[in-house]
Amino acid sequence: MCRWARALKKYKKGVELIEHDDQFSAEEKKVSADIKKSCNLNLAATYLKAKDSKAARKACNKVSCPTNMRHNINA
Repeated sequence: MCRWARALKKYKKGVELIEHDDQFSAEEKKVSADIKKSCNLNLAATYLKAKDSKAARKACNKVSCPTNMRHNINA
């Protein structure tokens, strides 16, 4: 297995492990959101290294960004 495939597998697993955070406390949900964001951005970067821009875009779309940043991205 190539190193990009291993990295993708690990980041996907990271997102899966904390996907269902409905029983987390408020503080745990905040940490969970930060971890999900980090994993999805790392997934996107890894997809780009693996030359899969469509999957990279999909991973980026899972990361929410502030409204003011969204306006700049769409401009």
